Formats: sequence, structure tokens, C-alpha cells
Amino acid sequence: MSESECADEDVAVVAQASSGSEDSRAATVDKFGIPAVIKHAPLNAFTPIWQFIHQLAVPQPNLLKANQPFTHICALCAQKKRQSDTTATSWQACLMRQGSASNAKLHMLRQHEDHPFSIEEANRRKTQKLAKVESHDKRSASERQVPSKPKKQRTLEQAIAVSKDELRILATRWLLSSSLPHASTQNAELLYMLRRLSNQPDLVLPARETFYEFAEADFQRFINLTSEYLQEEFANARHIPFVALLHDLWTNASNVNVVGVTAIFIGSQWRLVSLSLLASPNQAGHAAGIVAAIVKEKIQKRYNIDIESYARFTVSDTTGSARNVSDHFDSTDQVDCLMHLLSLCLLYALGLKENTRQGGAITVTPGGKFSEGFHVIQLLRDLATFFTSPLRQGKLKQLKELYNLPRINTSIDAKTRVGYATTLLRRSVYNYYAFTKYFETAASTEQATWQKLSDEDWNLIVEMESITNQLAQFSLGEVQRSGVSSSYALLFRKLLGMTLEMKSFPCLVLERPDVLSSEFTQRRVSRDVSLFSANGKRCLARLKDQWLLRFPLHDDNEIKAMLLDPRIKSKASAIVDDADVLACVERELIQEHETIFNMIANSTPANEAPDVANRVGFSGSGLFRLEPDASTVISSLLDVEVPSFGDSSSHGEHARAALSAWEKWKSISVTWPCESNGGKYNLLKLYSSVDVLRWFRDHGEQGYPAIAVLARIYLAKPMSTASQERFFSLAGYVINDLRTSLDDNRAELLCLMKAN
Repeated sequence: MSESECADEDVAVVAQASSGSEDSRAATVDKFGIPAVIKHAPLNAFTPIWQFIHQLAVPQPNLLKANQPFTHICALCAQKKRQSDTTATSWQACLMRQGSASNAKLHMLRQHEDHPFSIEEANRRKTQKLAKVESHDKRSASERQVPSKPKKQRTLEQAIAVSKDELRILATRWLLSSSLPHASTQNAELLYMLRRLSNQPDLVLPARETFYEFAEADFQRFINLTSEYLQEEFANARHIPFVALLHDLWTNASNVNVVGVTAIFIGSQWRLVSLSLLASPNQAGHAAGIVAAIVKEKIQKRYNIDIESYARFTVSDTTGSARNVSDHFDSTDQVDCLMHLLSLCLLYALGLKENTRQGGAITVTPGGKFSEGFHVIQLLRDLATFFTSPLRQGKLKQLKELYNLPRINTSIDAKTRVGYATTLLRRSVYNYYAFTKYFETAASTEQATWQKLSDEDWNLIVEMESITNQLAQFSLGEVQRSGVSSSYALLFRKLLGMTLEMKSFPCLVLERPDVLSSEFTQRRVSRDVSLFSANGKRCLARLKDQWLLRFPLHDDNEIKAMLLDPRIKSKASAIVDDADVLACVERELIQEHETIFNMIANSTPANEAPDVANRVGFSGSGLFRLEPDASTVISSLLDVEVPSFGDSSSHGEHARAALSAWEKWKSISVTWPCESNGGKYNLLKLYSSVDVLRWFRDHGEQGYPAIAVLARIYLAKPMSTASQERFFSLAGYVINDLRTSLDDNRAELLCLMKAN
């Protein structure tokens, strides 16, 4: 530990303690509040730090460490202390030992961070560290580009010396990426391993202050790169708002409100980009105007961009204050998170949430009160918790082997996960046979948990699972993926709405499962809705009411996204029931297309525009597959004609008129790398196996540049706030058992660096 650190931690006590007499209190003091008899002065006039930390003419004794007398005193500390402590001995707390100017500067940075000298010194250090980080990155990038030469003979590999700065940078990045505190490096075995690997016996890991200095330099580099990247992408988007801004508030372990912001957009290289921009403390409240002002001000100050000019959509949960944030952005549309709305529908349908008034005394949920649903789900959670015991888990494993059952999974999803309740219902039915065998021989003290579930309860469980299964599968990720999905949102909503109107539902069967089955492939039997129990019918009625309440018939932005996606645009008239709405939205999109088309035409010579055929071939990559529904109505909705090889025509050079270009876009046919059935593609297979961003990168942007700009805007609208929720969850990594406290700025630094 340095001398300054010792001095900062010790309480400065001098041997000549004040006698407390009136003469002592009335002793003459200088302008800093230090007695005139204590002579002190700057060490020299050339080093600025010594103007604030003075050297004592006569060292003052230290009662705690007699062999380390105090040699310096901080004039700023003494002056500040004098204002809050008028006792004659207050100056003694400002005594210290400073062996060098570097240690003295650390004291200034810690204790007087708002002083002009400290601000200038902090900026100087950040600039210095940033230069080292950039130099290291350039050197590393150049080394990666140099191809390794083939060896002609075996040679002994020589140890490559690692410079101190390189070690500091690499150690800092390792800590940032793993969310480990600096204390993790204080490990003798780790240090020994690094010394052996580097062949440097005197190698040392960076001190805590050095770690944070390099972390702040890396953070500044991230800010610089992010600012440049966003400005460049904004220019590529013709200075049209193109970012979907996800924002939310959460409360951390210290009960501090935090504003989190994530930007999602499609970059000019046709990659879906997610950047976490803010995790800023907010003590001003949750009012929409306040949150919007914080977001704008913080992003402007940090990244030097006007986020209001960049944001096309604002995405949040359904709370009023969060939704109203968009009112304070001029060019944005507030869009509801589809996954959040689906989650609410599921929770209300299953009785896990209720609409109440008068302090919760009166239930006004459409469809009627449904306490039975909440009751059976709570019983299933209790049952799953019962089997978390290792002893009971072991017995279940023995039953699996004895009865040749498939793998038994009794784990419970977190309540915060969308669709967790339906997973619990399905998994409980799957494990029903194993549970019955367990309780046949269980002790009487264990029977209560099982006996609480009656046959009527299990029947209701089966019905509730069948009613909510389709929505839960959608929300749990069957159709979510890393690519864009906004163009398919209307189709998914239409399909889900059609499933709610079915006259019968496939219900799970309470039977012994096949050893080769899984919870997703267990047998189902169709059951007519008229045969459902009263509680089962109430569950369905509540789900339908929530669906009608929360989902509008049409969303203009989703229709525009659909018209800009070559996979699905030909089915727009079948998906959108109201032809007038579709025509109105298309007219708006044509106007937007004309504006961008003219921008491009005025900036790009016509003879430079590439030729493109109406029918474009494309080679994509398979991701996952969804089987189409057996229903004839649904099948016809999902069928897309495969382009005929006989009617392809070339339109030559780029269209000179915006309307002509739009009509050519509407008529374009694409041969997709996806199997067809009877000359028709299936929309769900196109969604799962075709990367539409890759198609735009390889073909669409060259032939339809104005369409490509619009596609970057509307296809980027997310259906889920999963990226923002993952960002919020990082708070648990930043503050943990190894790091129990941290100031706000460093906590935000660690969160953003980990997220990005």
C-alpha cells in the first residue's frame, strides 16, 4: 500500500493534542485554518500539485504510527474542514504523508474530484490511457492481419514479453467482460500462472486505481466509437429517424431508480444492431417528461447526438408513464411490446392477474373472476418446490429407471418469464404418472402436498394448458429469433387470433408417457369446447376478452413492415382484412418512398444504378422449422406462390420515377432457398429459414435503394424487449457478493461495457 493510501485511511492524530484552553482556541490561524505556528509551504513552484498539498517545515508526530510522522498537509482539506468544524484541532485531520507528486494527485482525485485541478488531471489521465488503448488495438489488429509463415523445421517457441500497459489493458478487459471485481486479481495462484506464462518473474497485475483508469479509457473509446457509428448510420439512412429506442426504469439493490435505454436498428451492413446506451440514476421521478428529458440530455452529453432526431420508435411496457415518454419525442411512434402484451393476456387468462377497483375489493376483469386458476397454479408451484429436495429428486430418478420413464424435469421457470405458467402446467401433466408412483409409497407426512390436487383440478390444468399453449409457445421463443420479425407481427397475431376461435382444442392426456417422448411431444386428444368445465370456459372467455382489449385490429407500422418484406408482401391483402386501411397505409408508404427516392436520385447519377431482374435468386441459411397448421384456412393464409420461370422480365436500368420503382417492387418475385409444396412456399418456413437482411444486403439494396432505406427503418421495430431485460439483469453481475458497493458512475460503466 502506498504512503498516501495509508495516510488517507488513518485518522491523522498529532502527539501534541490540544489542551482545550481558551488560549489554544484563540490561536492565530492562516487563511487555510492552520495555526500560524505550523509552518508549511509548497515544495516547489514548478509542480502544480504542491500548490494544494504543502510540505511541513517540521514533521508532525503520528500517534498511530510513531515511525511515520506526517510530512504534508492538504490546504484544501483544511480550508474545507474549517467551514464544517470550528474546533481548534480540526486541521489535524488533514495531515498526511506524501512521498511523490503521483500520490498527491491521487489524493486530489479522491477527495477533491470537483476541483479544476482534479478535473484537468482526470481528463489528462483519461486521454493518456485512451491513447494507449487505441495504440494496443491498432497493433493487435495489424498482428491479426499478418499471415503466419509455415515452419520449415521445429523450433523452440520463445516467450513473448508482455508490456506493462498491455497487461493492464488485457486484465481490465477480462474483468469488464466477466463482470468480476478488481479483488478477483488479488490471487497468488493467478499471479504465479501469469508469471510462468509470460516468463516474467516480476510481473504484477494493475492496482485498483489503475484498473479503473484503463476501464474509463476503454469506456471513453466505446463512447467515441458508438458516437461515430450512430452518426455514420444516420447519414446512411438519409438523415431519417431509423432507431427503435427501448427504455424502462428499474430500482437497484440500493433503492435507486435507474433509467435504462437500448437502441435497436438495422445497420448499413444489414446487421440487426443492439446498443445499450444508458443506465443512469434518476432521482427526479417517473414522470414521462422527466424521463424523456433525462434520456435526451444524457445521450446528447455523452454521445454528442440528438437522439430525438434518430429515434423512429419508442418501445416500453404498458404503464402510462412509460408510454407517454414518446409524447416528448417529435418524430417517434410509441409501439407496444408484443411479448409484453401476450404475457398480460396469459396472466389474466390464467387468473394470475385481476382488474380491480376500490382498493382491490371489486374484481372487474372481463370474463369474470377466476380465483380457481390462481389456486391450481399455486398448488403446482408448491408441488414443484416439494421435489427440489435432493433426496426426493433421487427417488424420482429411481422411479424413472424402474418404470422406464423419460427424463423427469421438475424445475420451475422464474415468475418474470413470459409464459412460465403454461410451462408449469405442461410439465406437471408430463410428470403426472411419475408423481402418482412417488406418492404411492411416500410417507404420510408427505401426502398433503399431493392430496390438495383433486381430479377436478387436474382436469382444469389440462384445459388451461390447451387454451394458452399456442400463445405461450409464441411468447417463449418458437417464433422469436435474432433477426427481424416486425413484418410478420400481423401474421402471428392473426394466427393466434384464429386459434382462439377454434371449436376444439388439443388437450394433453394424463397417462404414462412414452420413454422416447418429451414434454412437447406428449400425446394430445382433441376436446370440444362445449365439453370444457365451467372454469375452463371462463379461462377461454377471459383470454378472448384480453385479446380484444389489448390488440388493435391493425397497426400502420406493422403493415408498412409487411409491405417492405419480400417474403410476405404478396399476402398483405389476405392478412389485413380491411382493404381501405391497407390502401391508406400503402399510400403513406409510397409518399415516404418518393421522398427517399428523390434524395437518392439527386445524389446518385442515374447511370450508376445497377440493373436488377424482377425475379431474384437468393441463397439463404436454415435456422429452425415450424410445421404449418393442418387447418385449410390457415394453410391457405400461409401459402405463397413460387415464381414461374416463364414470366420473368428485366426492367433494365434503375427506374426514373418513384411510382414506377414502387410498382416494380410490388411485382418482384423471389426464388427462395426453401422447399415448396405444390408450387407454394409456406410463410412460416420462409420466416424461419430465410435471412431477409442478407437478401437486402446481397440483392435488394442494389436494385431498390429507396425501399432498402425504408426496410432499415420499419423492419427494425422489435417484438420483444428481451435485449433491454438482459441489460437490466446485468445489475446482478455488477453488484454481488464480491462487490457489495459501487458509485453510480462506475456501476453504469461496468453495466454498459458488459452489455456491449
